Amino acid sequence: MARPQLVRQCADRRAYFETHGEPFHPLPPDMQAQQYFSRLSQAYGYFVDKRGNLIQTRAGHILSRILRSLKVPNETLDHERRALLEQTMALYAQSKRPTVRQGAAVADMIATIYGYIGGCAATRVRDRGELPLVCTPNNEDAMRFVRDDRAFPEITRKMLDHLDDVSNDTLDDVFRQDMDRLDEHLALWEACTRLHGEVNAYVERVHAQYK
Repeated sequence: MARPQLVRQCADRRAYFETHGEPFHPLPPDMQAQQYFSRLSQAYGYFVDKRGNLIQTRAGHILSRILRSLKVPNETLDHERRALLEQTMALYAQSKRPTVRQGAAVADMIATIYGYIGGCAATRVRDRGELPLVCTPNNEDAMRFVRDDRAFPEITRKMLDHLDDVSNDTLDDVFRQDMDRLDEHLALWEACTRLHGEVNAYVERVHAQYK
């Protein structure tokens, strides 16, 4: 059996040009689809916390850690600490809402569907003797991918057209999900990310006081 070939792939055309000084040549359609759906799958699952049979938003875990750090009094910037603590407590309570947990479950279901489609595309790529690759998104990328997918579903449907062995009806399972619950989960995700940035900035200011 022949060993798979490593085909140069690129998920960021700008980074490719800056690195190599030449434009990136398009990938075969099925490889584009494999990257697209695999990254979307990771993006939807990015902020989902799965422990055994329990699915919930990862915000609860992140916010609980922030709460512990903000409960430590600070002499010089205590007014900022109290304000951030109040925001954190409100978001933590929100993360425990049943509707938010349901939204996280919806995100997990969509991640599973997109992961299945990406897996089908990866099989086609491997059958040609090539390695299917995918770049794992960071938090900012994941939020953008999910928001773009929600705003422009026609792009996702068009990408699925590249895969003859996957029925277009597969995406119907995505759009039948409870999108209101999903949006509540996504809103908390973004709010938690903003708060995390504010807390990091606060911690830097605290450290600067003692230099």
